[in-house]
Amino acid sequence: MRAAWACLATVLVSSSLARADEVGIIVTGDEARHDELASHVKSWLRKRGHAVSSRPLDAAAIQNLTECLAVDDQGCARGVIDKQAATDSVVFASIQPTGKRSVSVQTHWFLRGRQGPSERRACEKCTEEALAATADDMLLTLAKSAEQHGRLVIRSHPEDLLVLVDNEAIGQTPVERDLPPGKHRVVIMQGGENVGERTVEVEAGEPTKITLTAHRDDTLGRKVGSVALITGGFGLLVTAGIMISYGTKDGPGEMYVYDNATGIGLISGGIGLLGIVGGALLWPKSAQRAVPVAAMTSSSGFVGLAGRF
Repeated sequence: MRAAWACLATVLVSSSLARADEVGIIVTGDEARHDELASHVKSWLRKRGHAVSSRPLDAAAIQNLTECLAVDDQGCARGVIDKQAATDSVVFASIQPTGKRSVSVQTHWFLRGRQGPSERRACEKCTEEALAATADDMLLTLAKSAEQHGRLVIRSHPEDLLVLVDNEAIGQTPVERDLPPGKHRVVIMQGGENVGERTVEVEAGEPTKITLTAHRDDTLGRKVGSVALITGGFGLLVTAGIMISYGTKDGPGEMYVYDNATGIGLISGGIGLLGIVGGALLWPKSAQRAVPVAAMTSSSGFVGLAGRF
């Protein structure tokens, strides 16, 4: 298949997006009807006030875009437009023969930063008038679909944080993306961790600006504090066992041979248990669900954590 392309122009398809009025055009496919389709597309755009300029992509980028669309890889196609297009808006049209005077037409309308709408139509016994009507109807449908989006502008403190919108990575702050109207979940990531998020309401045709401030994750601090409390609690329980043991030395009937040993042991044991309980409560909930356990007899003792790890 020999690819050909016509003038390119970028335009925003609604008054709210009127900051750019050029739409780039790329037409590929049937060489016999390529110029005819390109002429219809340019005419439709110009009648609606859009400027037309040439070469939104170089030849290599057009080939890459064509290959992306051939396998219906929208992410790949959007990447080509976002990184290499000279205009913010590109109309891509492909016309393929399906029979005698019959063709199939596929169109995509890309706007930088978002997946563009697409249409596919068959034109049977496709005269010049029928092709023009098909192209006009497809472009009108694409333009209406493109208008039904709003732009989300995302900034962060600090900058250069990875942004996920509805679980899709869209780049690093500051970053902008056109989205369908409605609620969208925005997450900023730092070092592979979620450091901030917000649910925002995007309105059609309206820019929405948000700024997220990264918060430091205190999981590590809670873990350190938890380990310190649990370790200290175990140490106090061991001390309690030793002190109680010395309090009963020389026989179980001769308590308090070592003055205050048993009392100190009981106090230490109580503080130790409180430390273990506090440490278990402080431990991040995502890490484990556990409770402290302890058992003591006159000759032995056991302390630990029981639960699901």
